[in-house]
Amino acid sequence: MLDYVEVTDWSIFNKHIAEKGFGIVREVVESLKVVKESDYIISDEVIGFIRYDKYLREKLYMYLSVTEEFLRNELYKNLEYKGSKLIMYTSDYKYQDFKFIQNPDYGYSFFKRSKMLFSVILDLFEHFAPNILPEFDFTIDDIKNVGKLRNIVMHHSLLMIDQNSTKTTKKSIEERVDLITRYLTSLINIIPVEYRKGLITDINKANLDNGIYGSKSKHIYIDHIQGGYDNGV
Repeated sequence: MLDYVEVTDWSIFNKHIAEKGFGIVREVVESLKVVKESDYIISDEVIGFIRYDKYLREKLYMYLSVTEEFLRNELYKNLEYKGSKLIMYTSDYKYQDFKFIQNPDYGYSFFKRSKMLFSVILDLFEHFAPNILPEFDFTIDDIKNVGKLRNIVMHHSLLMIDQNSTKTTKKSIEERVDLITRYLTSLINIIPVEYRKGLITDINKANLDNGIYGSKSKHIYIDHIQGGYDNGV
């Protein structure tokens, strides 16, 4: 790997190898080489991407938590106040364990009994879609996309590079960026409106360094998204 990396600062570069692991750094190097269509890359480009990817994942962790809580609360609210059926399931959740029963006093008990994993949230929204979704601008597909984005972020995988890909090509990298962009669009669609501008702003700011857009990751990044706060991003 080091044969085609021009290192500008060995102490900083070695620090990132020690923190992230040689395998992660190598994946970043290989991907950047493919995107640049170059025989070598500069270590600053590697570090810039790693910083960008890490910053974006850390910000998304918070916004995904907000969105998951919002979806969960909407289910509680709708199931309790719209007269829908109570959801009962065993401690080891499986879809076939769902039982829908009529119960006039399930409010507090529903809160106590529910684990409400994200997979359960999705199942419930799909089941009650005709009753709940007309109130919102997002779709079941948006919830599925957020669930997939959540899995990537929560597992601390690289966001903008697919570590499960068997072959790195320019097309596969572009497809990954398009996929993450689609997931982010779904997150923007679902998140409560009071968080939306902040989310868009932080997505844009992830690639800012000293106020210059694109200076962290110059080759693999999410394009600027409109709709954030008017502060230069």
